[in-house]
Amino acid sequence: MSSQTTSIFTAVFEAVDTGEELAAVYVPTAPNPTSGYVEIVPTKRLVWLDWSANDAMAFIVSGGTMTPGKIRMNPNPAASPAATTADGSAASPIEPR
Repeated sequence: MSSQTTSIFTAVFEAVDTGEELAAVYVPTAPNPTSGYVEIVPTKRLVWLDWSANDAMAFIVSGGTMTPGKIRMNPNPAASPAATTADGSAASPIEPR
C-alpha cells in the first residue's frame, strides 16, 4: 500500500488534451493548515473518506493524534456521505502518494 495524505477536494475539471477528469485538492500541512499547497490529480486516484470536514481538519491540525476513531475508505465519492458537505462544498478525499 502506498502512503496517503488527507486533502480537501476543491474543484473538478477536464484535461483538454486527454479528456481525463481531474481534481484540484488542497493539501493542508500540520500544525498550520494555511501553509498547505494545491495539487491536480486524476479523480480516479482519490479515495473518499466518511469523515466530516471538521474530523479531517482536527486530524490534520493535531498531526494525526485526533481521529474519529474509525475510517471507512470508499473509492466511490457518490456513495460517500463526505462527498459534499451540507452547503455543497468540499469533500475530504485522501490522495494516494
